Amino acid sequence: IPSGGSIQLRAPPGFQFAHKLGVCEGVLETSPGSAVQGECLVSAAVGAPGEYAQILRIKLLEEVPSTQTYRLITGVFNPSAAGGAEDWRLQSFSGSVADDRLVDAVSIPGFPVVGQLSLWTGTVQDNPTGEASGTVVFQFQADGVEAGDEIQIAAPAGFSLVGTSGCSGYRSIAGSAPAPTCSGARLTFRAEDRGRMFHEFEIVVTNPARTPRAQENYWTCEHRRAGTLVAAAAFAGAAIVPVPVVRVNLLPGIRSAQSTGGSIQFLVTAALPADAISVRALSTGGDMSGTTTSCGSLVERATSRVNVTMNVVPGVVSGLILKNVTLFFAGATVWEVVTLQGGEIRDRWQGQGFIQPPKLQ
Repeated sequence: IPSGGSIQLRAPPGFQFAHKLGVCEGVLETSPGSAVQGECLVSAAVGAPGEYAQILRIKLLEEVPSTQTYRLITGVFNPSAAGGAEDWRLQSFSGSVADDRLVDAVSIPGFPVVGQLSLWTGTVQDNPTGEASGTVVFQFQADGVEAGDEIQIAAPAGFSLVGTSGCSGYRSIAGSAPAPTCSGARLTFRAEDRGRMFHEFEIVVTNPARTPRAQENYWTCEHRRAGTLVAAAAFAGAAIVPVPVVRVNLLPGIRSAQSTGGSIQFLVTAALPADAISVRALSTGGDMSGTTTSCGSLVERATSRVNVTMNVVPGVVSGLILKNVTLFFAGATVWEVVTLQGGEIRDRWQGQGFIQPPKLQ
């Protein structure tokens, strides 16, 4: 398909593509993180009387060779009522849709829409850090459960629910359910009785290194009977704060405890773009209130923290030198380095820096 052509996806009636004022976030991928350049738009189509459907169209800004395999990813809202499976229609055009130069087309089998679980909630960690572990509390309730039915809970891509023995840190809080089994990012309860099944529990999850793609960042809960989906629910996961690579170097000037006027260098390789770096001393006994820098603009300066505006490019080392730092203690220095974009946290690191030698007597 040449540049200027388009890919068009027509949804079954009742489905709605996620968009803002007609502009959607659909992407055509050749591999994870590598997408074809294009513009995504959503429009409406009317078929049979009273039948309304939406069309997603990606206008291509570069050529799409036929020898490559592609994956179309977009956000979709299911119909409000349960219903049977209907086909999706995918078409490609060598020019604009108005030119009607159809290249190829295919119908894609859809999926049935099932009822929603009466309850599915979970706590979301505030600014969870990449590859760190934390406790999350979940609640679910499934109605009309039969013995042998399964409640399957799946984490977003990249999470792990498995511990050294079984489900990591699993603890029942309220309700009743048999002990679950865990495999990778999936936790399963198998019902032993019939009726309503309510359970509140906690589990320790290990985060991925960074936030999954929006289309994959959902915690899902499914009620299945003999493999067939009976009811389901989902909620969006939190954004993961990646851990940057940070090196802390002592520059000439701070030689021992109670030294003043010295300089400390922070070498930060961030995972996400940012417009500021915040440095906080976690070890007590220092003073950064007189700190200066030539690497950016100081926007905050306190005893244990400084914020500096500077351009942070992902994957590129950003060097920040803080001058006129005073340290009153001897031993290991401990720091927190955070990158920010518009005041929001993008990357976070905590760790040990250099060893501060004691003052000679």
